[in-house]
Formats: sequence, structure tokens, C-alpha cells
Amino acid sequence: MASVIAAISAGCITVYSPAPGEPVARLRLVTSYAPKYGTDNKHVTHLRLRDLSACPAQPVVASTNNTFASPVNLHMPAPPDDPDQFYTELLIPANKLLGLAMYASDPPGHWSCEVRLRFKPSAGMDYEAQSRWSSREEKCFVDMYTLTTDSRGVGRRKPFTPLDPDAWAQPWFNFPLVVPTRSAIYIVQTSPPPPPDLCKLPIP
Repeated sequence: MASVIAAISAGCITVYSPAPGEPVARLRLVTSYAPKYGTDNKHVTHLRLRDLSACPAQPVVASTNNTFASPVNLHMPAPPDDPDQFYTELLIPANKLLGLAMYASDPPGHWSCEVRLRFKPSAGMDYEAQSRWSSREEKCFVDMYTLTTDSRGVGRRKPFTPLDPDAWAQPWFNFPLVVPTRSAIYIVQTSPPPPPDLCKLPIP
């Protein structure tokens, strides 16, 4: 039986179901509301996991965003305790090159920020990927961790270095915007630059 990828709730979340005997890992995707950047609109952060083993095809095998109200819970160790964070826990294919993309924007399209990175999960391991913004709200990142349970049953979170450890992006705007905390005016941008093609990035 082949692997199954199911989209649930109008594309808000994508769930991967492995074939019998297929090596798997688990991944917790953690999202939070992005900065407002001077507007009052609702800001959505998406995390999408892509299978790069069949490049140039990059099918989405797992995804979530911070508006989905029914998370999947696989009882992974060390769950986030921040009430402003949304997370879901999903099975993912192991021993394959995977790409992770974090994309945030406001619904009218006034600004966006997208960062991409790659990693190769090991079978039986637990991972976590969190969207993050710099303290001055100038950059977006994805932080990754491995999750374990110690001999006392306490969950532990350890930083994990992906294949692209320095991946980050800057927000791009398509209208003039004054940021009061920095008294800065962003130049009008008609569209963001194309994000890197995960299939074409060199393997370090």
C-alpha cells in the first residue's frame, strides 16, 4: 500500500500516512501569530514540509498554520507551554531529504516573509520546528529541535542543526509603511523576491 497524503479542513493541515513498514519520524510544527507591522489585520503563519527525494517535484507531506483549531496530538515529549503558540504533531517520512518552508503574511497581501531550509530526519526520532521572529521584527526564522524523554520521564528539547543552519528571510512590503518603534519607512515593493528552490540548493 502506498503512502497516503490527506488534506484536512480545506487545506489548513496536511497529514502523511506511511505505508506499512516504511521508516518514519515524528515532527511537531509550531506556529504563532506574526508581527502586525502597522496594520490591524489577522496575520497567518504557515509551515509546510516538502519531500525532496523526487526533485524537481516537491510534494507537501505535512503542513499546518496558526488558524487551524483541531491539532493532531501524538503525545510527543516537551510540548510548548506558550498559550499564543499553535502546534500539531505529525508522522513524516524518515531517511529522506525534506524541505521545510515557513511563510507568513497578512490576508490583504501588504507584506510577507518566507524562509526555507532542509533536513534529513532519522527513523524513530522526534523533531520540532518553530516559526520565530527577531526581537526587532526584522527577520523570520525556523528553529529546530530534537525531543527526547529522560530516565525520569521528563521531556527534553535539544537544538538541532538542519542542512541550512543560517536560513532566514526579511519581510517584503508592497506599500509604504512607517514603523513607529524605528521611525523607518519601507520602500514600496510590488512583489517579494522568489524564495530559493530547495531542489537546487547545494548539500553542505
